[in-house]
Amino acid sequence: MLRKINSSHPCTRSAWTHERFRNSYPDSYRGYSEYDLEEIRDITISLRTDATNLYTLLENLLEWSRLKRGVMEFNPEKFNLKTLIASGIESVSASARKKKIVLDLSVPYDLEVFADRHMFETVVRNLVSNAVKFTPVNGKVNVSGFQKQG
Repeated sequence: MLRKINSSHPCTRSAWTHERFRNSYPDSYRGYSEYDLEEIRDITISLRTDATNLYTLLENLLEWSRLKRGVMEFNPEKFNLKTLIASGIESVSASARKKKIVLDLSVPYDLEVFADRHMFETVVRNLVSNAVKFTPVNGKVNVSGFQKQG
């Protein structure tokens, strides 16, 4: 099954590996005795965030494979847009922090959307991830939403 996924989307494996682990921990080969307690705390928090993001990425890859095989159903539902986008922003916050990018979310709290939640999450995560990837160091990524009148 993995071969089928890799052949249907050749850059999946390399993009996943490259984006998630490239320069994540440049000093990871220093012995822990060389770190002070604050550095160990920061590294631990960063590892936990990255592990959570990696788990989310793995879930997304599994969903994508189900979609490609035609076994994923379209299940539209009503959900809060700000909460969902905030989750997508959180998944790239470690990458943004490393590049000193400010992530700005400007969506009214009461704005709701009727869509397939999983598909929408994937789109938001990909857009925000690409925004961080292509924003220069010390840049800013603005994510906004509004209700169109009419």
